[in-house]
Amino acid sequence: MKKILFFAAIAAIGFASCTDEKIDENSQQKGINFKTMIGKNGNLKVTELTTALFDNFVVSAYNTGSTAMGYTTSLVPYINNLSVYRSGSDWVYTGSYYWPNTDKLQFFATDATGATFPTTTITGYPHFHYTIGGSAATQKDVVVAMAIDKSAQGTTPVALTFKHALTQINFSVKGAEIGPDYVIKKIELIGAKDYGVCQFNDSLMHCWEQQTGNATYTYFNGSRTVYNTLVSFGNGSGVDDGTLTGQEALMIMPQDGDNITLRVTYDLINAGVTLYSNATASVLLSAIHFNMSKKIRFNLTVPTPTGITNNRITFTATVSDWDVESPYDYITAQ
Repeated sequence: MKKILFFAAIAAIGFASCTDEKIDENSQQKGINFKTMIGKNGNLKVTELTTALFDNFVVSAYNTGSTAMGYTTSLVPYINNLSVYRSGSDWVYTGSYYWPNTDKLQFFATDATGATFPTTTITGYPHFHYTIGGSAATQKDVVVAMAIDKSAQGTTPVALTFKHALTQINFSVKGAEIGPDYVIKKIELIGAKDYGVCQFNDSLMHCWEQQTGNATYTYFNGSRTVYNTLVSFGNGSGVDDGTLTGQEALMIMPQDGDNITLRVTYDLINAGVTLYSNATASVLLSAIHFNMSKKIRFNLTVPTPTGITNNRITFTATVSDWDVESPYDYITAQ
């Protein structure tokens, strides 16, 4: 089994926003604006979340007075879970929000469905709770961003660089032997944690804590024949033959693979004859670490099913002894 990690690429888009403290006559130049950037990983079994498809998120801001952001800083709510969405080329929201005259603001944002940031005074970085959806229709990529120690900057936007918060997984598969057809029917991850708390920190290199759950994720559920050469499934590296619409990638919460089992279900067919139906092969991913904002591709070799190996057609060959020599009388030629 081989693991390949891919790092996120960055692309840019624009966004606008703007709190209701006492403002001065130049307030129109102090409206809070934003611009966003988003990495280019993928989301779970749906179209990859790219800049062009990024269209909504929630942002909260906290006032820390003259104090810089830190793990012991007191954060006073200033903008509470503001929903922002794109309308054409503009980013819009309800209400008006403005810079305080001198205080620092700390901004935190995510597009995680249902996620909310604390709305009371807290100490240190905020967090949100998240459960990955249980069906293909509800599972999605999740991105997070923060911009700290921002003071009034007129119409200059606050730059939010969104980072992918989950792990993307794809697979390539081949059969163990030359000759038979290995018809892949299902690829699953069993026993994955699907709940966690995303605790922001000073680098956002890892935000997930308190993961729980025992979820099964189906990566592929269909019928696809592979042989003794690796075939790429999904939208990561490698070539896809176009048969996997709606099956592009798997997204899971960052965690260690100690309790996650990878299982492949398949048929073994020889010249149109099914030799074994619904065989399974599995492995515990105990040495694998699923890290935030990373892509992993598993290169899988599907074995010959147990019980089939002894039925493999084999050959032996022997050369018999010469026939017993027959004696003939000597005839003298005339």
